[in-house]
This record gives sequence, C-alpha cells and structure tokens, in this order.
Amino acid sequence: MTSRLLLWLILLGLFASEIKAQPQASTYVWPPTPSTSRFQVAVFRKRIQLEKIPEKADIHLFADSRYILWVYGQSLGFGPARSYPAHPEYDTYDLSPYLQEGNNLIAVQVWSNGTSSFQLRRMPAAFIAWGNIGEHSLRTPGNWRVLPLQGYDAEMVRMSFALGPMERYDARKDPPNWMNPEAQVMDQPVVSIK
Repeated sequence: MTSRLLLWLILLGLFASEIKAQPQASTYVWPPTPSTSRFQVAVFRKRIQLEKIPEKADIHLFADSRYILWVYGQSLGFGPARSYPAHPEYDTYDLSPYLQEGNNLIAVQVWSNGTSSFQLRRMPAAFIAWGNIGEHSLRTPGNWRVLPLQGYDAEMVRMSFALGPMERYDARKDPPNWMNPEAQVMDQPVVSIK
C-alpha cells in the first residue's frame, strides 16, 4: 500500500514540474479530509469583492479528472484539455466579461474518477489554479475554500474498462445554492497536496 502511495506522489510531482506557467506559490489542493472512495467530487470556491471590473482577469487551472468553471453561477467552460500525464495541459480563461462590481464567486466543480479509462490515467485527486483579478490572487491554496459534494454516488459501477465510473447524483444531499456568492455554505479551507 505504501509503494502505491509513493508512486502517486511521484506522478503528482511530475504534473507540478511540467506545468511551465505555474507560479511557484501555487500548489495542488484537495479537501482536508479526502475520501477513500474511488469517485470524488468537490467544489472549490473563491469570493472576491470588486469595486470596479478589471480589464484583464485571467485564471489558469488544471484538475483531475474533469472540471466545470463557474463565475457568479454561469458556466464558462470545462476541461482539462486531454493530454499525457507527463505533460499536462492547463486551461486559461479571461473572467473580466463575467465579473460584477461587488461580491463575486469563482467556483470550480472538480471530478476525480480515481480509476483509469481510455481518456484518463488514474491520478491522485487534485486541483490547481493561478492568475489574478486586479490585485486579487487566484493561486491555490490562497484563501480558496472547498465543499466536498456528497450527492454523487462514490461507488458507482463502471460499464466498461474503457470508461470512467457512471454518475448518479442525489441533489438533496448538497446545498442547492453553492454557486450563489451571497450563500453561506459549510465549505472548508483547502489543503495543499505535498
């Protein structure tokens, strides 16, 4: 069991070393109490108060296995781009057209399959982001918060060795308003993955 954990940590190190635009201060993160289940889903949230909208507000991000980026409840994109684990591809978005004066919420919903498929290799659950919105840094861990979603069935079967797990979601188990910047949900600080 220890040798498997060491292997995953080495592979995670390869991800961090190959992302060339990643500032040294950004690190991969995940909820503080990671699940031991195969299929995990978490929402990483960052609130930002803006007096005025900056002309440029870039976010760069990468996640295992998939993500959807939300700003103020609007879906902006999903990824990551398909790539070989030794040379991961990160995605970049300009958030400025979607920001508002006042309270803003950037949220990234991240799925980690915890198993290999023809699309993805099995990797440790992880999310990383960097960039700036004016003077606000988007680097992880920073003051990102995380909400592990409980509504996804972590033990769903796989229909094929070539595909990831099927998804079954019970929305009653998660807060309905996690995309609302005004909502108070029980999110927690993120933890850096060493």
